Amino acid sequence: MTNWTDSYVTGVAYTHHYFPLLNPVRLKFLLLSQGWQFPEINTACELGFGHGFTINAHVAASTTKWHGTDFLPAHAGLAREMAEA
Repeated sequence: MTNWTDSYVTGVAYTHHYFPLLNPVRLKFLLLSQGWQFPEINTACELGFGHGFTINAHVAASTTKWHGTDFLPAHAGLAREMAEA
């Protein structure tokens, strides 16, 4: 490897989008609708959060302690800016 981004696409702009399928409440609804007990989630992680819209929405809308990571420093920086705003 000659560059830290080898084998990773960095030249395509990532979408500014919220991904509702990552919302733990959707999983809770599914499990409860099938008669299953939903475990209490106190800590969660989003791997590859892109611009951070989804993780920041979950942080703002729940008591769950969220962690996230992304490969691109620019994505992490934008997500941090959004969280601090």
